Amino acid sequence: MTTTTKVAGRASTLWVFRVLVTLQFIQLAMQPILAGMFLNGQYSALGMHSSSGGIMMVTGVLQLVAAVLLWRPGRIAGWPIGASAALLVAELVQLTAGHSRAMALHLPLGVALVVASVLFTGWAWRKRVGSPS
Repeated sequence: MTTTTKVAGRASTLWVFRVLVTLQFIQLAMQPILAGMFLNGQYSALGMHSSSGGIMMVTGVLQLVAAVLLWRPGRIAGWPIGASAALLVAELVQLTAGHSRAMALHLPLGVALVVASVLFTGWAWRKRVGSPS
């Protein structure tokens, strides 16, 4: 494999990772909007809030896979794998807390997830191929 091919492969993997991290952020950012719509009387928004939580889990798994592919020797540090895994676990806890109506956990964890996603998305878009993490 030539150096040009390696760089192109890293760049395309980074773009896939960026897209997935961005989708994850959009899904997380929509959650408080949907919850607010429900609280404002649009009761169908609760179903969308719940469904998008499940879709978010799928996006989280894909993001974790993309982080592993980025990490493969010589690409990036391993911490994005840990961060992606931590987000995925936190989303599972969030989904469980929401379905069990544990709002004392569901609300602050939701805020923490949105903040973490903003930071992670910012890092992903600042990251350059070949630069240290």
